[in-house]
Amino acid sequence: PRSSTTYPRCTERRQGLLGRLLQGVTAIKYGRHAPQETLLEGLVSRGDRRAGDLIEAAFRKGCRFDAWTEHLRFDLWQEAIEETGFDVEDALRERAIDERLPWDHLDVLIPKSWFAWDWEQALQLKHAEDCRHKKCHKCGVIDEERELCAHMLRNQIKARESEETWTRSDPTPYVEPPPVQRLWIRISRTGQARFLSHLESHSAWVRALRRAGAPLAYSQGFHPQPKIAFSTANPCGEETVGDYLDVTLVKKVEVDAFLAHLRTKLPEDFGAHSIHETPLKSASLMSLAQGGAYTIVLPHLEANEVKAKVGEIQQAESLWLDRKGKTRTKRRGRRRERVIRKIDIRPMIRGLTVRAGEGAPAVDVEMVAVEGKPGKARELLSLFTDDPAAARVIKRETLIDHEGEWVRLDHDWRQEG
Repeated sequence: PRSSTTYPRCTERRQGLLGRLLQGVTAIKYGRHAPQETLLEGLVSRGDRRAGDLIEAAFRKGCRFDAWTEHLRFDLWQEAIEETGFDVEDALRERAIDERLPWDHLDVLIPKSWFAWDWEQALQLKHAEDCRHKKCHKCGVIDEERELCAHMLRNQIKARESEETWTRSDPTPYVEPPPVQRLWIRISRTGQARFLSHLESHSAWVRALRRAGAPLAYSQGFHPQPKIAFSTANPCGEETVGDYLDVTLVKKVEVDAFLAHLRTKLPEDFGAHSIHETPLKSASLMSLAQGGAYTIVLPHLEANEVKAKVGEIQQAESLWLDRKGKTRTKRRGRRRERVIRKIDIRPMIRGLTVRAGEGAPAVDVEMVAVEGKPGKARELLSLFTDDPAAARVIKRETLIDHEGEWVRLDHDWRQEG
């Protein structure tokens, strides 16, 4: 009998055979689905009440977001299949036409005999033509809900008449107004909001700006997007009180009044603290931001431990760590994996000191880019603790290289004024 392990292997073998046969055939696009995901989809979609026990067992083992390849734990599903005694081969076998199915108790107003007839027609390469255009196929709906069929037919006739008399008119092309103002806003993301991804934070800011009535400028093309940009993309779980948002507008606003109004439209744990008008042609925030000043809070460590580790880091000539790069797709099974590279982060660390004062031990550190590679404060956590989730990382300032000197981004504004 086939098992939860056998089915994916058979699918992978057949995918490989097809892939080799179609290799170099540019006229055919060969798409595949992950065999493990296909197996689970089959078990759930074809299962009966026993599939509920399997799903619960997998959930209790920690299975979450299984449709995302990076979250799929197929080994846990296999354990759940063994523990519940779920019959994989029985769930995926071919069904007889007259066999009772788990979903037969659902009334869709069409008897099962009609579906069997439609299946036989399909095996003969015939199909039931659309009853809105041809004769009624006596599927059973008209016997149960005659008015539904009549309503559908009336709508179809009315729509057909309107289509016959419809003439295409050339739409008036929309011309995006030219940008007239550009604002840099110092923003924060703290509390529960720190668990949002960068894309989710981006969406939250777009909605807030729209609620505030900001006359946003948009990009051109098929999918216009508001012209807003961040100084950096903050990782999920990291707080910030020193990042900046670049907003381009098509109508001028009074900056202080706009900032005050925007604050009333922000979601919880989002903040807007200061605002500055910058020339339209000035450099982008992302190109300027080459570093950041951070505070790392380590509540589960003793102060003496933190001081000792800071001393070790300061004395080290190099600190080699694994850094995750872009995701790449492997051909076999279409699995996506992160590229891991070794990188020396010691040149990226500036001004590492233990923060004085009461409360949990904390470290202030400045991380800067070296040879185009950004410094990431979160990577320092592995040097302090084996439990990074217990620490807090707070970005206090955005740093730029201003005439060979590392300064805060708002410091550069004051120099301009």
